[in-house]
Amino acid sequence: VLVVYLHRLQSTVGELKSALEEMRGASEMSFRGGRFGDAVEADHSADGIASSRRLGLFTVGTSKSAGCFQINDLSSDTYDVSTAACSSNNCPACFISPTSPNQDTTLTISGCNSHTWGIGTATSTRSGAWQYTFINRGSTYKLTVTDGTGSYTLPPRSHLVAYCDSYSVGNRLIFPSTTLPTLEVDSGFTLSAGTFDLSASSGAVSFGSGGVSIAGGGLTITDGGLTLSAGNFDASGSTGTFATSTGANTLNGNVAVSNTNTFTVGAAGSAGASTLYGNLVVGATGTGNGATSTLHGATEVNSGGLTVTAGGFTLSADNFDASGSTGTFATSTGAVTLGGDTTISNSRTFTVGSAGFGGRTTLYGNLVVGASGSGESATSTLYGETTVKTGGVTIEADGFTLQAGDFVASGTGIFTTSSGLNTLSGNVVVADTNTFTVGAAGTAGNTILYGSLQVGASTSEKTSTLYGNVDVKAGGLTVTDGGFELKAGNFDASGSTGTFQTSTGAITLGGDVTVSSTNTLTVGVAGTAGQTTLYGDLVVGASGTGQDATITSHGAIDVKKTGLTISAGDLTLAAGNFDASGSSGTFKTSTGDATLNGNVAIAGTNTFTVGAPNDAGDTILYGKFQVGANGASNQNRISTFHGGVTISTGGGTGGSGTGLEVADGLTLSSGDFDASSVITTSSGAITLNGAVTVSGNNAFNVGSDGSTGVTTLYGGLVVGTTDNTKTSEFYGEADVKKGGLTVTKGDLTMLQGSFDASTSGGTFKTGDQAVTLNGATTVLNTFTVGSSGDIANGKTTTLIGNVKIGSEEFTYNFNNWANFKHNGQGNGVVVPTFALDSSTTVTCDTASHSNTCYSS
Repeated sequence: VLVVYLHRLQSTVGELKSALEEMRGASEMSFRGGRFGDAVEADHSADGIASSRRLGLFTVGTSKSAGCFQINDLSSDTYDVSTAACSSNNCPACFISPTSPNQDTTLTISGCNSHTWGIGTATSTRSGAWQYTFINRGSTYKLTVTDGTGSYTLPPRSHLVAYCDSYSVGNRLIFPSTTLPTLEVDSGFTLSAGTFDLSASSGAVSFGSGGVSIAGGGLTITDGGLTLSAGNFDASGSTGTFATSTGANTLNGNVAVSNTNTFTVGAAGSAGASTLYGNLVVGATGTGNGATSTLHGATEVNSGGLTVTAGGFTLSADNFDASGSTGTFATSTGAVTLGGDTTISNSRTFTVGSAGFGGRTTLYGNLVVGASGSGESATSTLYGETTVKTGGVTIEADGFTLQAGDFVASGTGIFTTSSGLNTLSGNVVVADTNTFTVGAAGTAGNTILYGSLQVGASTSEKTSTLYGNVDVKAGGLTVTDGGFELKAGNFDASGSTGTFQTSTGAITLGGDVTVSSTNTLTVGVAGTAGQTTLYGDLVVGASGTGQDATITSHGAIDVKKTGLTISAGDLTLAAGNFDASGSSGTFKTSTGDATLNGNVAIAGTNTFTVGAPNDAGDTILYGKFQVGANGASNQNRISTFHGGVTISTGGGTGGSGTGLEVADGLTLSSGDFDASSVITTSSGAITLNGAVTVSGNNAFNVGSDGSTGVTTLYGGLVVGTTDNTKTSEFYGEADVKKGGLTVTKGDLTMLQGSFDASTSGGTFKTGDQAVTLNGATTVLNTFTVGSSGDIANGKTTTLIGNVKIGSEEFTYNFNNWANFKHNGQGNGVVVPTFALDSSTTVTCDTASHSNTCYSS
């Protein structure tokens, strides 16, 4: 026990000794201008004393006394330690991040070969080698330390010790080595960036039973291969591709391509051969398990042939070529369809059946025997009858020669000859009701008959129908019986100079009849003419210039019905009367000016009407207008105006208008009274029974200056509108008898004169805004600020100027029910005093108060 105790005591003494040495070193550093916690060792080489170690204790901050300087919360922060770069002080050899930085930070330390040290801005420069400490105390972001060339990254909550010396060049920080003799990781290994490179090692890489998970970048093996001794190779969880090497790849087990995925060898245009030494099965036998094989290229079966046991053989595109084979081509016994053109090459034959046992050969298309080239014709030999069911037989060359037998075409078909000259050497009879047609409508040649043409027979009349002109070159056309009837087309004899004579029977002209040029139409002869009756209109002349024509009637004209209409020109009565008195119809003039040159009298009780309701023109009377007569009472008449009456002044040239003179009153029962010029009423009382509007900028004046009566308005007076304000001017007193004067918007401004309410027993109230009394104000009664009913909210009264209470002739009381505060201390500009009489003043200080003075 004693031995153990002594051993522990020895250890404790050793630790105390080391602590004292470190404290002594720190004290010496402090004495020489360093800071407690500064990582720089004092240089005692001059006196032969080695530098001692110090406690690893640092104060943190940015002041000059901080042993570990807190860098800025920035993405990049730089400190030149050869200058006073840390808050304008020398930098310590310790740098620490903020407790909670907001981003990754790159800390650059420059000038470390000549690091100045000492408190504040001392100019001592380190010599030898010294230690830097970097601490990342953040919990999220990384801290990268760099000297501008090399760098080292600290993960969250980690530290780094680096060195620099004064003898090397380049101001380089010496970071911990990244080369390890061996590395054993107890719990996980994370590579945040960079390459995990084992290429320099010749050893094997072994992984435990937990597997290897590669999050990105994949696994690349440059040599040695990848061998899976046990377990499965499973890439089913990946959406990437699986690419093997370019060497021979051997799949030793069954290979299944799952679901709808495909198995592709090579790429379009650059694929190698796929060799299958076993059978190839496509699809399965179950319902819905069939699959289609698509071969984009030639398929060569070297042995065994190709056998289709079910489903048929379908060639969707390209050629079926068996030309290289010397074998036979045998189809099935079912119907065989050759879907394209079929050629029997060279001198090969096409045989259907055998002699006496051939089946029917049906050709639904054309049959071509031989070709059109020289020496390419071929002879068809038919041992039996040939029946052409439809379409006929067409001979395109060499003609058709019937050497024996009859040419019988008694069927219902059409007999068509060639387009050359056809000669019918015997009599030709068109049987029964059949017709003989030359050409087709619009494209027919001439039919020349050198003999007579007979249509029908004397016992069997027939009608000839001619669609076109008939030109009789000689002999004329004579109709001996049956008449002549033209059902369509024109009857034109204009090219003949002969006369046109009709029969003596009734002549009917069924269409318009025109007598051309200056030819005349004459009915009978003078004195022995029959009556000419026109059941339609009679038009003489035309409307064009120079196309007028005159009707001369040597006798009376009696218009029996519909009257006489003159659409142009005048109706001039050169003599005689215009008398329509015997007619009960109306008399209408044209729409132009109608002039009545004589006196006009409207007979009896007939009326004179101008226009129609809502569609009348003006009636202008240049003479006097008289209604009724100035005789017996039954001659008075009432004039009714369904509309306005406008009386113009001035009259015509040399005349003058007198307006409208009403001898016995004017009553307007309805409608408007519109006088756009000056209107003057009588001197009696005028009553305006409806609303009166003075339009535009016109004024409403009552009387004249100095001689005006009283204007009485029994209703309200509105001047302007809310959107169009107007100013009212009063040249005289305005006496408001009742109701007062209320201003709801705008100001009440008095530019001159006095505001006098002295004779009123009412109150005077202003608004709740600031009230300014610009002149001397005298209050004959009391002046109260605030309301006695609202004592708790009394108002402040501010008087800028002298205040005089009472008078020299009479004594008044000053009743004060509030605290009296005298600001005798002043405000630096004004220092007021308080005087009880004219000779004695009381000055108040700011420290104490009495009955007279009250400090603030």
